[in-house]
Amino acid sequence: MTEKEKKNNSTGCGHCKKLAPIYDELGAKLKPFADHIVIAKMDATLNDLPEDTPYQVSGFPTIKLVKADNTVLDYNGERTVDDFVTFLQTNAVHGSKIDFSKVGNGGSEHAHSHDHDHEEL
Repeated sequence: MTEKEKKNNSTGCGHCKKLAPIYDELGAKLKPFADHIVIAKMDATLNDLPEDTPYQVSGFPTIKLVKADNTVLDYNGERTVDDFVTFLQTNAVHGSKIDFSKVGNGGSEHAHSHDHDHEEL
């Protein structure tokens, strides 16, 4: 199971447009860890959330961490790559399994933790 940080946005929202390149950079930097953390975007004006979704979108952009244990956290921090990474390292179930010092190093083959305790994966 992976954790997902999801940004719900509207394509016409100025805040969403400003955040888009930052969020794309975050996704690129965390790509080596995609088996643990997925960075996802969704245009909430074009996609309906099922009624049983554990969160709703009331403003744009809405940033949520859907943890591997299925709990959902709101992201209310600064909208920088470094702050997103710190949030994930602190709050993601698998945050302690990822060597965040490797973030942005082009997908080092040693980027994944060698911890073999994967009951949540």
